[in-house]
Amino acid sequence: MATEIRIPRSKKDLRIRHNKALSNNIVSNPSLSEKSIFLHELTQAPLHSIRKLSVKDVDKLYRLCILSFAGFKLNDEPPKEIVLEGQAFELVNPDKVSTGWHIDWDVISKQDDPVKYACMYYFPKGEVYGEADTNGNILHPSSDRYELFKEHFPLQVYLECRAFFLNRYEKSIRLQVAKAKGEQMGMKIRSKLQGMLGRKQSTL
Repeated sequence: MATEIRIPRSKKDLRIRHNKALSNNIVSNPSLSEKSIFLHELTQAPLHSIRKLSVKDVDKLYRLCILSFAGFKLNDEPPKEIVLEGQAFELVNPDKVSTGWHIDWDVISKQDDPVKYACMYYFPKGEVYGEADTNGNILHPSSDRYELFKEHFPLQVYLECRAFFLNRYEKSIRLQVAKAKGEQMGMKIRSKLQGMLGRKQSTL
């Protein structure tokens, strides 16, 4: 029985699960092997099934897949709110969210899982990150929305979030470096002033 190979029809059908194919296998002159791996990662069809296809069919499917990215363009900022399967989620503001979010961010930043990043970017609308029930159990953990995001989170929104949050952190790091340099310079100036005052007192 032949395996059904389902190809995204347009950029609107691209989801976060397609990120691996986009990140790893878009090259200018792909080999037959690279095309096969790209098809496998984009469609989730078994690689051994794709290897059974004719060269002509692989080339045709590859062209159709590439066409699904037509018109793919990232906005400067991700949407403030998204709705997935009837559930509303709001974009997290890293300047206002609790410390718990930043601690969790440090943990997932050591992992290579786009879905976990997406779960950090967006939180259920109207809810507070890190809030717990009377027993101390965290409400709305990322595991509650992981599968939903994996299947339905738009790839374009994920890439916009990735760029947006990396840019925010880059600016934050630059500010921290500038602050540290300023404090270091201030210490040097204070040290010099104290040295000058000490010399003046000894002269007197």
